[in-house]
Amino acid sequence: MIAAWLATSEHPAPDCARLAATLGAAANRFLDHEAKQHLALAAWRAPGGEPALATGARGMAVAFDGWIANRAVLRANLGLADGINNAQLYAAALQLWGDQTDAQVDGCYAAIVTGGPFSDTLRLSRSAFAAPPLHYAQTDGQLMASSLLRTLELLPGIALRTLQSDMLLTVLAGASEDAARGWYPGTARVPMGTALAVDVATGSVRELWRYRFAPQQDAAALSDDAVVERAQSLLDKAVAGASRGADAPCVSLSGGLDSSLVAASLLRQSGEQQLHSYTYAPEIDNSLVLPSNEFGDESAIVGNFAQFHAPRLHAHIMRSEGEDFRAGLDELLAIARCPPREMGIVAPLIAALGAAADRGCDVMLGGDEGNSTLSATGGWAYRHYFRHGQWRRLWRELNTRRGDPRPLWRRFGGLVLGDWLPGRGPRAQVPASHFAALGLSQRAVADAQLPASNALAFLRRRHPRSLSQHELTEALVTRDDQGRSDALKALEARHGIPYRDPTLTRALAEFCLALPPEQFLRDGETRFLARRMARGIMPEDQRTATTHGATHADWHHRLFRARDAVQSELDLMASDEDIAGLLDLTDLKQRLEQLAPLPDGSEDERLFVTCGLPSAIAAARMIARAKGRNDI
Repeated sequence: MIAAWLATSEHPAPDCARLAATLGAAANRFLDHEAKQHLALAAWRAPGGEPALATGARGMAVAFDGWIANRAVLRANLGLADGINNAQLYAAALQLWGDQTDAQVDGCYAAIVTGGPFSDTLRLSRSAFAAPPLHYAQTDGQLMASSLLRTLELLPGIALRTLQSDMLLTVLAGASEDAARGWYPGTARVPMGTALAVDVATGSVRELWRYRFAPQQDAAALSDDAVVERAQSLLDKAVAGASRGADAPCVSLSGGLDSSLVAASLLRQSGEQQLHSYTYAPEIDNSLVLPSNEFGDESAIVGNFAQFHAPRLHAHIMRSEGEDFRAGLDELLAIARCPPREMGIVAPLIAALGAAADRGCDVMLGGDEGNSTLSATGGWAYRHYFRHGQWRRLWRELNTRRGDPRPLWRRFGGLVLGDWLPGRGPRAQVPASHFAALGLSQRAVADAQLPASNALAFLRRRHPRSLSQHELTEALVTRDDQGRSDALKALEARHGIPYRDPTLTRALAEFCLALPPEQFLRDGETRFLARRMARGIMPEDQRTATTHGATHADWHHRLFRARDAVQSELDLMASDEDIAGLLDLTDLKQRLEQLAPLPDGSEDERLFVTCGLPSAIAAARMIARAKGRNDI
């Protein structure tokens, strides 16, 4: 958590105490702040108490939020000792590499730099692929940047009262957004994989660096064993960086491969330290209403994994009985000041981080992004083999495909040719049913021309196997926050625990995206790389399973139980013209009224229950709260 307030000489010195107060406080985290002439800086210390403020050469000041995966390489290049903290390491890197510093530093971080070569400016940067949020605003000779939007209200003329409706629509639609645009008028954001210099007097913005994808050139030539060895090494470095300094790290654990790989790496690197894990599980056994390749309750698999690593791993199962996605939402929005789209990921973490904080944990690791790197399914392999005339390999993969009852010719049509048919594929228009299931006003969608311009983002989120490897790379490199990083930062502010995912560092992504498809799909076995990495660290039935857990397995049950309360909230929303213009409240209410006790199995209903309605309610509440309304 970091913030900076810079003013020109015509203004009094910024109020450092007020700046620090906007970042909040947590019992297990220390907050440092310092004031210089016309400058105030504030930062939460990293887990374990490591300072996040540093001073570099020529009076340069650095505030650093996040973690670094390649510390050993940086220290070797810079000739620095192991005890140096991340803020000091980043400051030293700036002295050597200047504008190209962020091309050298790998991890998940945001940084604010001023003074020295950045006199009268703030240098603002965020790592590529994944990063904490960083917002900024400039007005009347004053410039402010912060991890939290609410800090910016200290500036005269900045009021977080009206969310930008077109941006909110784009985010709720799951479409590509302008990553530099702010949630509110007068505010802006630093895009991931970017370093900017913002002038305090004029507010002019100069781009210093932008990430350019560069696959690791030797990856395709590596042997199978060498691929596993390097992937494991990159993951271990990321896990070490993400957990560095923590006294009591913990893990958000599912019954799949990714978080289990993270947990095993952490156990391997932490000596005899005990490790606690947290798993979100459904209230009821609803396996009969799930697709055949999914299961609802992961607690038994997690329990077996914990037993595999006994006595050091202690698994905690959270069922959050009687609650639904609205639990803790108001508190999250009050801190974040913007609604997250991915409520299905955020909601379980609200309970997990709260439980971990109560136990005294100080950092939580997860593996949400592993599907984009280590455990990618390799679904693009079929089209790749077809395009490159590798007919024998294509036939073998189609013929050995597991869990697919279709005859061979239909597999070929669906997996190879399907996305090239008229009206399909990553450049096709997004169907109207998608936006309807999200509860969005069809008029607002049409006015914004979303169907024609955002199909790649839509497909990446809903049908990732439909993308070629090139398209998957493009989608991953240019992906948007969708409010998720702000939600995670708000949860950190609430509980004092950062949530960190070591499965998507730049080095890991560049390595995995350079591998040939047979490293991810071979002889019908999907997630081939992750399954090889998992040998010996988990039970075999978990490692070889072709089914996967459904995070929102019982959300239909929870929503059906809360129908009356949610209907009442939707009725109240109609009185706000901004909410009514954004959402199709009539359709939302009709879908809710028609909801049966059990799911009908359709994709549109599932999208409505797990994403559309929860995200719509989060957005509506945020619109209302920004205006000072508490009745919605």
